[in-house]
Parts: sequence; structure tokens; C-alpha cells
Amino acid sequence: MAKKPVNELKCTFLSTSQNEALARNIVSGFILPLDPDIDELADIRCAVSEAVTNCVVHAYRYKTGYITVSAKYYGDRTLRLTISDKGCGIPDVKKARTPLFTTAPDEDRCGMGFSIMESFADKLLVSSKVGAGTKVTFIKKLAEASYIKYSEKESFFMCGKQEQLYDDNAMLISLAQSGDEAALERLISQNMGLVKNIAKRFVGRGAE
Repeated sequence: MAKKPVNELKCTFLSTSQNEALARNIVSGFILPLDPDIDELADIRCAVSEAVTNCVVHAYRYKTGYITVSAKYYGDRTLRLTISDKGCGIPDVKKARTPLFTTAPDEDRCGMGFSIMESFADKLLVSSKVGAGTKVTFIKKLAEASYIKYSEKESFFMCGKQEQLYDDNAMLISLAQSGDEAALERLISQNMGLVKNIAKRFVGRGAE
């Protein structure tokens, strides 16, 4: 018998760039009862951004369509996110998941979308059919909630409430430029973790 989710949601929105932030915020609010730590929340938000951006930039290209986000979490703290579209589809999913591969090299795309999502997931599933669309499923088991009390020095991440986390690079860059050493350390740490995760996943697979 399949596990029953503790909670689930499903929403559909237009494939416009401003809805990337909408998707991040919807998913962030949905997982708050799991009390994710700063790193987990940042990872999940980044994965959602990458998946939605893929839909906007690649699936629909020069037209507008619909993107659907489905999310479920279970009693064992496993999160299952699915982002799907009804766009052009991917002819070769295996090739598309290769680091640095992009179908839009003339647009200065880095071709790391799937690599980034995979680096943050316990498992990443991708299915696609040309002319019918693509479905990306992100599965991650969150660590047990620690209920750590944050110091005053760290309060700019929390602002007293978990839903007000300042995990965006733009905010960290701004704080670092103003001389905030904690923000600078966080910026370096956050992005070094991403690089290390990608390297661990793809070393030996032609990504060197």
C-alpha cells in the first residue's frame, strides 16, 4: 500500500519569468511545517527556480503555456516535488542531463540546470515526450528538525521568523558589500557547497 502524504498541494500558473518567484514562495510556505533548516530551504528554493526556469526558457521558448507544481510530504519527512509543463519536450533526456549541455548556447545559458537540481536532491526523475511536455520530480528527505535558537548575529537570516529567511544571493551580496562579514562567509559557504555537490555528482562523467 502506498504511503499517504501528510499534506499535498497542486497549483498551475503561466510560464512567465515573474512566476519563478511565485513558485519558490509557494513551495517555501508549503514545507514550513517540516521546519527545514536554512540550507535545506535554500536548496529546495534553488531547485524549484531551476525547474521553473527550464519550463519558461526551454519548454515554451517564444510562447506562453502553463506550468504545474505538485508537492507532497510524508511522515518520514520526505518531500516530493513535481514540476511539469506541456511544452516542446526533450528529444534526449540523458543528453539534456549532461553537465554544460544547453539547447540555447546563443543565449549564454550555462547548461547546469539539471545538474544543480540533482546536486540538491536525493533522487531526481525526468520524463519527457517531444511535443507533449516534460515532468521533473525532485525527491529529498529532510533532516530531523533541530529547533536551534539563532543568535542575534544570525538574525538577518531569520528576521525572527523562518518564513523570512534571507537566503538569496542578491541579499547576501548586498550585505557583504556593506561590510557584513557574516554575510560574506555565508555567501562563500553557500556557493562552495553547490560547487562541491555538483563536482561529487559528476566527476568522472565527462564534466571535468
